[in-house]
Amino acid sequence: MPDQIALLAQQLNEATRRGDLAGAYATLKGLRINDAARVALEAGFAVTSTQQRKPFFRQLECEIAEAARRRVDGWSLRQR
Repeated sequence: MPDQIALLAQQLNEATRRGDLAGAYATLKGLRINDAARVALEAGFAVTSTQQRKPFFRQLECEIAEAARRRVDGWSLRQR
């Protein structure tokens, strides 16, 4: 699974750098919350809590949308 996490993180960052919001969201589709959090962290996105699914994905989706809008990856988004 660690290799798959790294691959998904790479795909997530590639999608946001292209501005492909749907592709970025599709990268996380179907993942368990803990796996989605690992992918997001590997890709440079902030993860605040994995206690509840809805707030977790709401926060992550906002970050991904902002990264796609700016056409940057998760790490670059943190350098605001």
